[in-house]
Amino acid sequence: MKLNNCIISLFFVLVSAIANSEENCINPKNYARSTVAITRYFEKGSASGTAWFYKDKKTLITAGHVAQILASNGEWTTVELQQRETHGFLVTKMRARIKKMGNIASATYFEIAALEKYAREDLAFIELEHPYHEALPLDISRERAPDYSLLWAIAYPLGKLVYARSRTLPPGIEVEYEKDYPSMIHVEAIDNRQALLEGSSGGPALNCAGKVSAIINMALGETYVSSKGKIVRRATKGTATNYGLPAAFVEELEARK
Repeated sequence: MKLNNCIISLFFVLVSAIANSEENCINPKNYARSTVAITRYFEKGSASGTAWFYKDKKTLITAGHVAQILASNGEWTTVELQQRETHGFLVTKMRARIKKMGNIASATYFEIAALEKYAREDLAFIELEHPYHEALPLDISRERAPDYSLLWAIAYPLGKLVYARSRTLPPGIEVEYEKDYPSMIHVEAIDNRQALLEGSSGGPALNCAGKVSAIINMALGETYVSSKGKIVRRATKGTATNYGLPAAFVEELEARK
């Protein structure tokens, strides 16, 4: 009987701690203007991803593999920015260019997804020709998010705005992946494991202080290929689980000449 009481007490303590964490956290809808869907149209189709404003209303951060498709390095390219508003979407066409990008120019998409040396470089600064007046620039957290931290990921998978309540998971779960990517942050959507799929790359994951803790840049399916070419069946069963770059990488790239 005493043991049962202890178990029940522990359960209530854990539930209470989680509830308090969420009560003291941000409302992600207040940060909707920080993030946009960014799309480039081609003769036969289009490509899109997610980007967020950093420091000012002309600078966007996104995943490097998204930037490579959307904008030319140093050359102005017309893109479409889409932002969710109360009564629909605000769509703006504007010229943009890659201002700075990690060292992935020589890497294939497979190499970015299979080698740590490229994955940690999968980041880009995009410069807009004119300020985006509706923008809400974000700041970054320089500290790595602790295990089981509550994060809110904001992204536009398939052009639809999603606020994904998420948490960081500790090492020791996807062991094979962690060997390949020791610097990445394991971010798992809590309510819908399909929330952060196609088009989510580049999206920010905000901590409860409203600062960016990670930049979403990868999703694992049921199986994935390790850096040694081994086919690995994922340990966390479900539709998908995501990984992101620590936000501190933004300042590292920014400081490069």
